[in-house]
Amino acid sequence: SLTLDAFFSKYQTIELQNLVEIIRPIPIKEESGEYKIHELMISDYRNGEFTDVEGTSYKTLNIGINTFVKIRNQMLRKGDILISVKATIGKVSLISEVNENHFYGANQNMLILRLSEHAPIGHEALLSYLSNEKVTQHLDSVATGSTLKNLKVAYLKELKVPIPSRELQEAIKQNFDEQHSIYEEMKRLERELLLKKLENWPANELQTFPSLMK
Repeated sequence: SLTLDAFFSKYQTIELQNLVEIIRPIPIKEESGEYKIHELMISDYRNGEFTDVEGTSYKTLNIGINTFVKIRNQMLRKGDILISVKATIGKVSLISEVNENHFYGANQNMLILRLSEHAPIGHEALLSYLSNEKVTQHLDSVATGSTLKNLKVAYLKELKVPIPSRELQEAIKQNFDEQHSIYEEMKRLERELLLKKLENWPANELQTFPSLMK
């Protein structure tokens, strides 16, 4: 698009395939086995935000050792970026925390982007770029299918990614830290509001009575 072309002219750009390993999750089916995989769905995360997998409503599947070995590389790691490529196109999140005692995977409707060790862009800057509305609109426009859209990996590989300066990347990271603090404060206020509602009449009296519903 003309808007993105004008934006790109201000920065050095690198194709996404040269910045990340793109991992397409293999579909996981329930089977008898000793391994439990917690699988994230597209609905389990919010666009452009960090995701602590422990806080999601993942589904759990049992698998055997053979399947576990086959899908080992698609187990989610801290710093992985998820992007939806089927039906909902371009919904992006960064995995901020992973409980190392559990195994987490991603549904096959998304891809895992694993940043290369020497990539000149940080996780937060890449998340901020990929989750931008104009980038999402661009990805949606090149997706195929009328009823159930699908974004081909080939388009994602060739997506141009502008590389911000180190100073700008530090500012982006600080902005995400501030966003996180705001979300934490919002959650605290939501809990405080709920307690206030429970303390108010008649909730404060009726909560001690058995439910009227049978």
